[in-house]
Amino acid sequence: MKYGTNIKLQDFLRRQITLTAAGSDTEYILDKSVPMGKAFIVQRMSIENKTGPYTSARFGVMKTSSFYPMEEVKNPNGETVYITNEEIIVTEGEEVGVEMVGVSSGDEINLIVEGFLVDRETGAE
Repeated sequence: MKYGTNIKLQDFLRRQITLTAAGSDTEYILDKSVPMGKAFIVQRMSIENKTGPYTSARFGVMKTSSFYPMEEVKNPNGETVYITNEEIIVTEGEEVGVEMVGVSSGDEINLIVEGFLVDRETGAE
């Protein structure tokens, strides 16, 4: 995909989100919802369960209480960083993040998201 020349370095975002698992088998760790009139071009995400191993990590998008997975890591080890370089376009009202299955109560989970927040009408060609 080509992008317009309107994308500037100041549009680049790198966010870290940390979550302590509440005790359910499945946890969602999500970035902020994309604001109206914007698109978030996610270029990289990384996930780490700093506590222990789990069943799967699914990178994707949450929209209206439904999670749409785009890439999955099966049987990830604890204390290991898993990265996706799969570009994901997230539009207004959606949240990008990871669905983690098989986590335990008290697990410390760390998500890093990198990409560009752009105006929808000028960001892509």
